[in-house]
Amino acid sequence: MLANIGAVMAAHKQNVILTRVRSLTTPRMDGEKLAYDFGRLDRWVETFDKAGIPTIEGGHLLDRVSGYQTPLRVPAWVIEDGRIVDRKLEPADPRAETLLDSFTSALYAHLKERGWTKRYLQHIHDEPHGDERPDYNRFAKVIRRNLPGVPILDAVSLDQDLGFFADVADIWVPVLGSFDTQMEKIHQHAESGGQSWFYTCIYPQGRHLNRFIDLPLVKTRLLHWLNFRYGFTGFLHWGGNYWSAEPFANVQPIINDGTTLLPAGDNAIVYPWPERYSVLSSIRLEAMREGIEEYELLVALAQRDPGKAQKIAREAIPQFTDYVRDVGAFRRLQARLLSE
Repeated sequence: MLANIGAVMAAHKQNVILTRVRSLTTPRMDGEKLAYDFGRLDRWVETFDKAGIPTIEGGHLLDRVSGYQTPLRVPAWVIEDGRIVDRKLEPADPRAETLLDSFTSALYAHLKERGWTKRYLQHIHDEPHGDERPDYNRFAKVIRRNLPGVPILDAVSLDQDLGFFADVADIWVPVLGSFDTQMEKIHQHAESGGQSWFYTCIYPQGRHLNRFIDLPLVKTRLLHWLNFRYGFTGFLHWGGNYWSAEPFANVQPIINDGTTLLPAGDNAIVYPWPERYSVLSSIRLEAMREGIEEYELLVALAQRDPGKAQKIAREAIPQFTDYVRDVGAFRRLQARLLSE
């Protein structure tokens, strides 16, 4: 099943697979200490490798009690009464940093042994905010120390002070619509050797681009023209396959402990296909693939004539909320790009 899903992803130019490294690790006792078996992680990576997905995106190592507004926790295996149990530890628990240090050190040693450190990325915590920021920074430094050379990426709001984030994250992933007036920060990050991707999640709405079901498909396709236009180097999907109990009938599940109704299609861009042990593409994912191919064409043109590539991209997207909406006009831009 995973191989089939990987093949669909690769065919649509998805080159990164979210990999929940803790879920794919089996803890065991080594005398009176913890040790870690990464056999299932290896099988996962090898499966997607064969399918054509080159980049391993390590899942978040920090968590919350439950929803977005609940307190931060540090997932860890602990030994209690001679047994291994999985706990969510409070940040102040002295075991939290020790156990995170133990796990990430072992993970890096395994990645290095397999020759995967150059293709591995690591998340720390999803959308750190508010009073989570000091704890995020503290634990991020442990993870960064133990995964030397591994790029750290996380979703973050550029509307907040980035002091807790900037020195521990290599790849910034802000939500589209939050950085219309913040591009100077992103350019400075790039000049210092960093990258920026972007994502959509519930927002933006209104005049911005997005990939909701009820939007014109040109909006979805242009997401990757925006990538080129503004110097971003990736798009992070929320969500890929966060299905409701009725994936085809209910495309607006409720999340965040029952407090947030998602816009149509925000939750998923593929659908389950159990008869084939696979997933079905969507019209939106097809538009996404075409947009990625046009991003590749813009990059190829920029290698020969960067001014001409940027001119075409600027005509397609003059500003974040000002872009070509007429399909005929878009096709003429596309024809020029193909001709060049």
